[in-house]
Amino acid sequence: MHNLAVNLERSAALFPQKTALYMGNDSYSYAQLDALASKVAHNLVRLGLKPGDKVALSCPNIPYFPIAYYGILKAGCVVVPLNVLFKQREIAYHLGDSDAKAYLCFDGTEELPIGKFGRDGFDQADKCEHFIAMPGDPTQADTSLAAWLAQESEPFNTIARNGDDTAVILYTSGTTGQPKGAELSHTNMMTNAMSSQYLMRLEHKDTSMATLPLFHSFGQTVMMNASILTGAAIVLIPRFDPASVIAQIIARQVTVFAGVPTMYIALLTASEQAEEQAEQVKQSLRVCISGGASMPVEIIRQFESRFEVPILEATGCLKPHR
Repeated sequence: MHNLAVNLERSAALFPQKTALYMGNDSYSYAQLDALASKVAHNLVRLGLKPGDKVALSCPNIPYFPIAYYGILKAGCVVVPLNVLFKQREIAYHLGDSDAKAYLCFDGTEELPIGKFGRDGFDQADKCEHFIAMPGDPTQADTSLAAWLAQESEPFNTIARNGDDTAVILYTSGTTGQPKGAELSHTNMMTNAMSSQYLMRLEHKDTSMATLPLFHSFGQTVMMNASILTGAAIVLIPRFDPASVIAQIIARQVTVFAGVPTMYIALLTASEQAEEQAEQVKQSLRVCISGGASMPVEIIRQFESRFEVPILEATGCLKPHR
């Protein structure tokens, strides 16, 4: 069995009552996360999806993302995560180019109407057959994630895949033409999660913070997949705000933080106004990871001095900066 979803099932078996996800005041245990992902898998199979079929996913860092992500994998399908800032034309292109058979799309908010753009893009993608709103209308059994998750269902037998079968398709930014889909196999994703776990010395007692978008490779592999593999808890942050991030680090006793350089600069600035909170953060964090761009050495020195925590730079590989 080479399906990446086995990582979730293993952690659910080892730590069923341990918290897997935090978001605000809500939390989900590993047993709950695995059961909800299985409901997604059940319904994808019921809709007629087959192993290897592509399923697109538009969702910010909220519990629906890992629920849908691992449910798609359990069904033997391929996850195609999309940038939540895409408009209808971009969504239509990605659905068509990836040959997606189904599209799970968060309803969104007035400020970020993901659901509206998603529906409009889906309507332009002739080959994509199923639009599932998240949470959607709970009375619509075929088109609502809320309805799927409310159903009673038996445990799902995860569909076996080969190691070189595609698990995830991540799209390039399209700087030299149209975005191109990079196919990542189950072995690719498993190896990356294991490498991240090893380099961060991640343990099941850790709590990581997902501020980086999960549709991107950094947040998806280094924070979500490595944490699920380990049985660590994940604090989901849908939108980065330095004051609320500091509060969540303290409240949830976050031990592992990952971000881009601008996030570290914002956290440094915010901590200057809250010395007592800065001290509490220092007592919580064990390791930090920076990526996306090279971080100025002076910012690294200031952050490591302020919070007494090492920063690993993920510019191609994770390495301590000294």
